[in-house]
Parts: sequence; structure tokens; C-alpha cells
Amino acid sequence: MSAGVLDPGTLPLRGPHLIEASAGTGKTYTIATLFVRLVVERDMSADEILVVTFTEAAAAELRDRIRVRLHDTARVLSGAAKADPGSAAWFERRAEHRDEDLRRVRTALRAFDEAAISTIHGFCHRVLHDAAFETGTAFDTELIANQQPLLDEAVRDYWARTLYGEDRRFVTHALRSGLLPPRLLSLAWIAAANPGVTLVPDVPSEQDVDTVALEDAFDRAFRKARALWHAQEDEVRALLAVPKVLNGNRYKAARVRGWLEAATAFFHPPHPGEHLTFEKLELLTSEALAGNTNRGKTTPQHAFFDACSELYGAASPLEEDLKRRSLAFKHGLARFLDEALPKRKQAKGVQSFDDLLHRLAEAVSHPRRGKVLTASIRDTYRAALIDEFQDTDPVQFQIFHGIFSGGDGTHPLLLIGDPKQAIYGFRGADVFAYLKAGEGIEPERRHTMTTNWRSDPGLLTAIEHLFTTPRPFMLDAIDFVPVGPRPGAEDSLLVDGSPLPPLEIKVQPLDPNMGRTKNNTIPSYWTERELPPRVAADIRDLLASGAEVEGRPIRARDIAVLSRTNRQAQQVQAALRELGIPGVVYGDSSVYETTECEELERVLSAVAEPTSTYLLRAALTTEMLGVSARELEEMADDDEAWEHWANSFRRWHAAWVQRGFIHMLRAMLADLRLGETMLRLTDGERRMTNLLHLTELLHEATSRDHLGPTGLLHWLADQKKGDQMLAVEAVKLRLERDDEAVQLITIHRSKGLEYPVVYCPYLWAAAEPFGSEYEHLKYHNPDRDHALEVDIGPKPGHDKQRDSLPSVRQAKIEAFAEGLRLLYVALTRARHRAVIVWGRFNRFHHSALGYLLFGPQCPPGSDPYAAVPDLLRRAEDAEQWEWLQQRKHPSWAVSQLG
Repeated sequence: MSAGVLDPGTLPLRGPHLIEASAGTGKTYTIATLFVRLVVERDMSADEILVVTFTEAAAAELRDRIRVRLHDTARVLSGAAKADPGSAAWFERRAEHRDEDLRRVRTALRAFDEAAISTIHGFCHRVLHDAAFETGTAFDTELIANQQPLLDEAVRDYWARTLYGEDRRFVTHALRSGLLPPRLLSLAWIAAANPGVTLVPDVPSEQDVDTVALEDAFDRAFRKARALWHAQEDEVRALLAVPKVLNGNRYKAARVRGWLEAATAFFHPPHPGEHLTFEKLELLTSEALAGNTNRGKTTPQHAFFDACSELYGAASPLEEDLKRRSLAFKHGLARFLDEALPKRKQAKGVQSFDDLLHRLAEAVSHPRRGKVLTASIRDTYRAALIDEFQDTDPVQFQIFHGIFSGGDGTHPLLLIGDPKQAIYGFRGADVFAYLKAGEGIEPERRHTMTTNWRSDPGLLTAIEHLFTTPRPFMLDAIDFVPVGPRPGAEDSLLVDGSPLPPLEIKVQPLDPNMGRTKNNTIPSYWTERELPPRVAADIRDLLASGAEVEGRPIRARDIAVLSRTNRQAQQVQAALRELGIPGVVYGDSSVYETTECEELERVLSAVAEPTSTYLLRAALTTEMLGVSARELEEMADDDEAWEHWANSFRRWHAAWVQRGFIHMLRAMLADLRLGETMLRLTDGERRMTNLLHLTELLHEATSRDHLGPTGLLHWLADQKKGDQMLAVEAVKLRLERDDEAVQLITIHRSKGLEYPVVYCPYLWAAAEPFGSEYEHLKYHNPDRDHALEVDIGPKPGHDKQRDSLPSVRQAKIEAFAEGLRLLYVALTRARHRAVIVWGRFNRFHHSALGYLLFGPQCPPGSDPYAAVPDLLRRAEDAEQWEWLQQRKHPSWAVSQLG
């Protein structure tokens, strides 16, 4: 997407503009600059400038940064300070308006608490509430953060209602094929977030299907095969038992005996049951036997085998009809949710965050009320700055386009984002919506920021070389934009006065003795379990190397380890702890997912029912209470020890009932001296932090909803069932410490942050959809202007057959493209040095780094995405090492990690 270089001091403040802000180029500074200009040059008050971003934390940071920028501007205008070099020219151009500009800035500062700086959901909620009549929103509607209980209820209701009237054969097929509420929830989430989304394939027409005739044909075939089996079973068994006649790999004697036992059970009832076939029926057909007869042998001949062919042929169309009905079942679920979910929410007086977006989008696009509403919003907000616009989706884009594309065209709509950092597809962000928005904006209104204020010059050069390859982000519309360093920047991570390589790729040691495995593939030397200790050891060596960063000795808190998952971050933290290096995990996990939550639930269940021996034994074996299995067994003969614990639980139960939850828990903590016990453990700080966090949440729920023991346990169970990927800040894991510690964080959460040194040990993970995502596979159809579709059809079990499906191919390309963007985000978090730790040479294929490193080795004109895997599978480790050396830039270091 071509764009001109942005000058935030001269950007015309009229109409739409798209600003691409590459990592580290001062996006927040630019937003603050544009906000000040709107106040000064367009005489807008603070509450007339809409600033929207995508998280509460980002909104809070923007609010602080804009306030500070207004304050600094006032000081410069009043003569109390000098302008910074980046804005000096703007102040000079405004010199003759100094007094009026100062008055406007001071007015904005006085009213800044009313500034409209919020998340997209906060903006929608405010508009829907303020324009309740125009949007049809009830005044007392409650906003819920987690709609999983509602979705779960709706899915189970549809499942029960629909299957209640179905025949046993379809119900059996549904159960056998996994058409169950828990598996359908993933489709329900997609349908709820994207009402009316296109599901493919469509349900085949049943006009040409005569189900009665198919059933009759199957019944006749069943009776015929059954009669032959009961009359001549011994003959059939004898024919199949003759050695060396049939392919020994497929027709092993033990397997054949199992198939025939299945046939006996299948043909036992006089009428067909709900099952259409038995295990490996197809291998007992005449055709299969003929195709698997060894050379020079005579194929077993029997009327039963011919009857199996007829039965298999009669069952196949019925099986296809069951698949068609399964497809119709899923289509019906999506339609049911489109209609039923809004009604259920309205009846309960609740709405979700997604509902805010959809309601406002519908209101804005309403043929009659929409014009009145959008005009009203434009009167309220004379300008809009949309931050992180690469994380938009079609609904969000529809809202802002619908509001600000109308009017007289003077309302500034400034869209700020970076498609190279669009990494939140799992939350609904849609990079194709961003690209479509860019296509609708005139080239002269597209701008890019080309000065990096974060990273050292050597690191910028190293990253640029890595991404200097055709189609570096897979999608043709996303380019790598080279950026220059800040004025006067120098490499400032030194050892003995010399800069360390700003980018280093550390790979597993070459082992020429390993050779190849039996199936001629390159062996895996390291497992994922072995990687964290090696990363920890390398961090230890860096801390002990005497390195200096920014003129001072490097410290643990200068180092960040970026991972793909929270579990990976926790593994590295454990490895660091073994070496005596403190590490703190900044995770997205919910406290309800922790071991402490599981254990606290078991203990509270026993407190709620202290007479239950089963619950008491389950509570005692938790690490919180610390009773070993041997001690528990000994209590069977030690009445005094058992009674001690039983009395304790009865006492805590009485405290809970009489004085409340928090008093009971305090008494329990004191009796067990739990703080001392936990803090003695290696990860005691983490455990105690989780326990206290859970205590606070449970106490809040008890006080708010007036819950007793049983009610609180039900509430906790509901929270654990919620969608933790969308966990609100209140339940996300808290830091156990915040001192001199290595920072461990997921790549997704690190976006927007920066660290002196970054380690990236898990970038070799394959960039493709997760296994569970294939069942209801989201992708953007390139033949429909990249509109979102969901493939709900059955997928072949074999990878090559599955990958041949257009939907799977497209989904894999999109996942791979997002993997490339994740790599970019990870590396650009570093100020001075980025270290890529590569645990396995044979995992370069299907990885973003492998695509960038070895794409140039592919034949000219080939598609690197498809060619890299085959190229690397054929290459020896030494050959890959040589390619890596050839691809290396002087700013890189490539080494073998010991």
C-alpha cells in the first residue's frame, strides 16, 4: 500500500487520512501532536475530539500522553520551555497566533477530564446510551463481559429441541460424529460475533433424495447379509483364515477376527439398528478382497462377500444423507443464534461487548434514523482519531465510515495503524478490513512514518535485511517499510566497549553422528522441554558478561523473553529460577485457570459440606493442605488425626455460615499458617499471589450477590467455564513481584511495549491453524473480496487431503501471514538486541523465520510458502547451516547454542 511520508505538523486536518505507523516510529507522540493541532488550529474543545483505541490500558496511556503534550505545549507557548526539535517548525509557523493558541490549549487542559478518549466499546456504549431512543437501547441494559453462559444455554437448548424429534439413526450419527454442545460452542462463538456469517458448504438440496427408498434398499441388503452370516458363518471364517492369500499388512489374523466379531454383533438383531455398518465392512466386500489378494493366489469367493458389497453400497448414500443432515444441523444452529440470542439477552436485560458494536452499526446504517444519528454524532465529535486501526474488523469500520463519510467532508477522520502488527485475529481483528479501508482512501491521503525512535541503528538494519525478501508478509498489500534511526542514535549495548551483534540467531549444535532417521527425515535433537534451560543459561551468561546497556551494567529487568503461550513463559521462568535468576510472567491467563483455583475449590467444597468424607479427603490431598497419600492412608487407622481435620473443617464451616466467607478464610489461613508454608516453595510467591487474588474475587462476589457457601461454589464453577481468552483485567493473573527480574510475556501482550534486550525462543512453532480450529474453520474468501466465511464441513483426516481443500489452503495462508506479523512484532520490541533461539533445525519449515531465511533458496518463480518445507526436508543440517551463513548480514550473529 503506497503512501507518502507523514509530517504531523502539516497534515491537512480535513476528511479521512490513513497513517501507517511502523513499530517504534512514535505513533502515540503523533496522535498527541494531531490532538494539539485540532485544539489549536480547528478550535476544538477536548470533548469534541474522539480518540478511540482497543484496550483500556492503551486508552489510559493515550489520555496521560495527550494531557502531558497539552501541558508541554502550554509551557512552550507561554515561554516557560523550549520546543522539542520535532515540533519547533510548527511553533514557528504559529508564532503570530501565540496568545490565542495558548488560550485554547489552557481551555482544553481545564476541561480535559471530559476528553472523549476510550476504547471502541466504551464509545459505542456511550453513544447507545446517549441516543437510546434512536438506537432502541433500553436504559437499564446491563453490560456483561462474558456471554459464554448464555451461549452455552442457547446451544444446549437448540441441541435438545432439534434432536428430540429426530430418528435414532441420526441421533446416533450426531453423537458418534461429535455433534455435541461442547464441540458446537466454537461455532456458536463465531456466529455470535459475526451475525449472518456465511457458512460453507451450503446444505445440498434434498429434492432428489428419496430417503424411504434408500432405507428400503438398506433393509433388504441387511436381511440378505444377515441370513448368509447366520447360515454360513463358519465357511466365511474358514475362507478368511487361509494363510498368505490376502495382503498380510491389511488382513492380519487378529484384525480379521475382530472384524468378524463386530459382524456377529451387527447381525444379531433381526432388524437394522441405528448403525449402518460395522468395523471394516468395506474390507469384507468382494471388491476389496479382490484388490488385496496376493499375486498367484485365488481370491476368496462367497455369497456373503457379495452381500457385504451390496450392504456397503446401500449404506453409503444413507451415510451421505446423514452428513447432509449434520450440515443442516449446524446451519440451523447459526440461524437459531441469530434470532434467539438477541431475544434472550433482551429478556435478561443484558448485552455483550460485541452487541455494542453490532447495535451501533445497525443504528448507523438504518435507512431512516441513521442519518439523524450520524449527524448528531458528528455534531458531538468534530474529529476522530482511531488508534490501532489495523485491529479493526468489518463492523468497526462500518461504524466509523458510516459516521464520518457523510456530512460536508470537513470532519477529520484519522486512522492510525500498522498492518504489519495486525496480530489479534483470534479476537476478531480482520487485517482485510484494514486493507479494504486503505483502498477506499485516496493515495495522497495515505501516509507513513519513517523515523524509528526506539531501536538502535544496527538493529534496524538487521531487521530490514531479514524482511528484504519478496512478499515478506505473504499478503501482497502489506509491504515492509524501511525506517531510519532517530537523529544521533548509536548502538548502545556494549561488551568491553564493542557493540554486541544487534540480532543473533542461535541454533542447536550440529551433530554429524545423528544422521537421519529410518524414514529419512532430519531428527529432532531438542524437545520443547530442553529449550528453556538453554535459554536461561544464555541469559545467565549475558548477565555475567559485563555487558553495558545505555551506559550502565545490564540488569535482569533489561531482558524480556517473548513466547507464543503463557505456558512457554512459565517454563522459561522455572528454568531461570533453577539458576537463581528472578523472572516475572506478564500473562493473559485468568486466575481461574490456575492450580490454586482448582485446589481452593476443592477445599471450599469440603468446608461447605464438612460431613462428606469424600470431599474432605479430596481437600486434604491438595498442596494447600499438604497431606500426602501415605499420611491419608494412615489416617484410616488413626482416628485422632482424622478427627483433628474433621473438627477443623466443621469449625471453618461454622465461621462461614455465621460470620461470612472472608472471616472463615482468614481463620483458615491463620490455622494452617498457609502463607509461611507456600512461601517456602520455589514458586511460593506465584502461588500466594494467586490465592490472595482469588480470595479477593470470591469476597467481592459474596458481598455483591449475597452468596452462601453453595451459591459461591456455583458462581466459581461458572467463572471457570467462561471464555478465558476474553478475560477482563480484573481476573487476569497479577504479578507476584515487580523488581529486578527478567520479564516473560507473550508476543501478543508485548505489543506496544519495548525492552533493551529481547529473547524469542519459540518462533519455530508452525504458523498454521490449531487442530481444533479445523472443525469450524474461519477464512477470508479471495473470490468474495476476502469476506469472512466458515467452513463447517467434514475435513479429511489425512493432512495432504485436508490441505487440498481451498478453505484450508486459504486459512493456512492467513495463519502463516499472521505468523510473519508476529515475528515482526517480537523483533521490533527490542531497543538494542534481539536473540532468536532456534531449538530444531528441522522445524524451520512451515515457520515464519524459515520463510524469510530460506525463501531465497527456492527456485526462481516458485511460491516460497509451498517450496520452503520441501526444500528444508531434503536438506541436511550442514546444508541448512551453510544457507543460514549465506543469508547472514554483517549486523547478524549466527551461532550454535550449547
